[in-house]
Amino acid sequence: MSKLETNFLASEERLSLIRDHKLEKDGRKRDRMKFILLYNDGWSYAQIAKVLLLDDQTLRNYLKDYESGGMKSLLSFHYTGRPTILSEFECKELEAHLSDNTYLTSYQIRKYIKAKYKKEYSKKGIISLLHKMGFVYKKAKLVPGNPDEVKQKEFVANYNKLSENLPEDEEILFLDGVHRGHNVRVAYGWIKAGVQKQVMSNTGRSRLNINGAYNPRSKEIIYRNEETINAKSTGMLILDILDKYPNAKKLHIILDNAGYNRANFIKTFENHSRVNLIYLPPYCPNLNLIERLWKFLYKKVSVCRRYKKFIDFQNAILGFLDNIAQYKDELDSLMTENFNITRLKPLNFILD
Repeated sequence: MSKLETNFLASEERLSLIRDHKLEKDGRKRDRMKFILLYNDGWSYAQIAKVLLLDDQTLRNYLKDYESGGMKSLLSFHYTGRPTILSEFECKELEAHLSDNTYLTSYQIRKYIKAKYKKEYSKKGIISLLHKMGFVYKKAKLVPGNPDEVKQKEFVANYNKLSENLPEDEEILFLDGVHRGHNVRVAYGWIKAGVQKQVMSNTGRSRLNINGAYNPRSKEIIYRNEETINAKSTGMLILDILDKYPNAKKLHIILDNAGYNRANFIKTFENHSRVNLIYLPPYCPNLNLIERLWKFLYKKVSVCRRYKKFIDFQNAILGFLDNIAQYKDELDSLMTENFNITRLKPLNFILD
């Protein structure tokens, strides 16, 4: 016979339990909370069992747990779950195998385990095992070409030396172009389950071509809106840079290996002016600081935003560039002169 009488919960305890029930995601725990609330209000076992779809003995066990240790005891689950089918050694061996070989489906992994270890996992079981090993289902990252790690490190070391010893009358600028199509980019967001939110797309194919140079010391950007980006338009941008810094004895301009950037017309600037051209290692956009600015621009202007007319889209981008100072706090943390080295490890995808 229970020692608890009706209304054994103090008023504050009852209200607190109701609040906890609303926040609890585990249905088993919510049922146990409801049982205590209903039992406190004088409901019989039969009444509660009918509402919660539980048997009488289960409810009596709930009450014993509550009487022995309160809500903490009631909401604890005294079982450890099914042990992993694979041994500890086999799990470590499998983890090493999956680190070197990428399977596209969990079914393939189940098939591999069955063939090698003569053991079987359900779909739910293998996913649980993969999560315990630290694996998640995600896309591999696509990177351009085959970047040379040694050359990347050399560039970073040379850049740091240049930047740390840069005289006041010299400037460093990162130069690159960006091409933005007049379209909408959809992004992830917190949306209520079962609700679909839609963003209307554009049908136009117009594209905006911006050629720009970013100064990490002054946080300034110099840009040109071009019909196309080629050697001539890049040369015009370099002339704008020279006009921007008339008193600079040297302008170190860092740019990629696009064919037009290596045209003779561009190299004449280095031969007859204050310009020092520094070319990035091949396939290394990760080392071009202005690439981060372009991504930031796209996030601010294009993600989940629709511009019905191309002129509105163009004005939004140019307005961002003309008023870049308003994003100072965000850019201070984004546009740091810290560079990530791309290290490629060949991926062995299991396709069968």
